[in-house]
Amino acid sequence: MTRNAIGAVPDILSGSMLAVTTFSLTAMVTLQRSAARMFTPRVHLVLMKDRTTQNALATFIGAWIYALLATVILDLPYFGERGRVALFVTTVLLLSLIVMSTLRWILHLQSAGSLIDTARRIEDEAAGPLAAGPGARRLSTQQEKAQLARAAAWLRE
Repeated sequence: MTRNAIGAVPDILSGSMLAVTTFSLTAMVTLQRSAARMFTPRVHLVLMKDRTTQNALATFIGAWIYALLATVILDLPYFGERGRVALFVTTVLLLSLIVMSTLRWILHLQSAGSLIDTARRIEDEAAGPLAAGPGARRLSTQQEKAQLARAAAWLRE
């Protein structure tokens, strides 16, 4: 496997991952600004914990760094045939990870920032501390509703 056979893939990957990362960061900032206008500032903290967005950005930035390093490594004179094959296999695995992450990110963007999605996240955030831990006494349904109402009021402040 020659440098020309595999060399184009990291070059294309580095350019495209930079563009995808820029788009993703723009989408994230737009989503958070939109939510800040529609909801209270505390909702911003809930949106910052979005694992899907964090994972997508980490994958795209990691792929960009990998592509830059792969481009440099391929130009080194002591990087032999076995190294090129290993780099090619690693690149194919990375491309499959990028495709999965991109599909997950697209599906996430369909509902992210909507009233329903944001309300669900707020509810999940408020319900977490209310869950009874080991050894804690179980609250009645009325007590749970009252605590949820207080938590929702706190988030609206």
